[in-house]
Amino acid sequence: MPKKIKITNACSHPKHNIYLSTAWPGTEEYFIKPPEHLISYFKLPQTAVMCCHCLYKTDNDPEYVCLTDYPSPIQKKILKENIKNFQGRSYILCNDIIYSEEEFQQLESAYHEMCKELGEAKLGM
Repeated sequence: MPKKIKITNACSHPKHNIYLSTAWPGTEEYFIKPPEHLISYFKLPQTAVMCCHCLYKTDNDPEYVCLTDYPSPIQKKILKENIKNFQGRSYILCNDIIYSEEEFQQLESAYHEMCKELGEAKLGM
C-alpha cells in the first residue's frame, strides 16, 4: 500500500506572522487561492495560497486600505428588493432560493416557537 503524503500549505501573505497573533485557533489552517487583485498587488505566483484569516485581515488593514494603489475588493451588489424584514430581522434572499418567502416565514416562526418551548422546558426542570 502506498504511503500517504501530507501536503503542507504555507500562507503567502507578507504579514502572515503578524496577523497570526489575532487568528482564532484553526482559522490559519484553511488555505484558499487569493483573489486576483491580491495576487497582482503582492506580486505572488498564480499557485499561491493564503489562509482565510490573512485574506480577511488584508482588506481591513489600514496600512493597505489607505494606499492609493491598493485595489479595493470587489463588493457584492445587494438589491434592495431582495432584502426582506421578518420579526425585526433583515434577511437577504437570493435568486436561487430553495423556498419561497412565505415558506421562509413559516420556518422562522416554527424555529422561534421551538426555541421558546425548549426554554420553557429547561426552566421547568
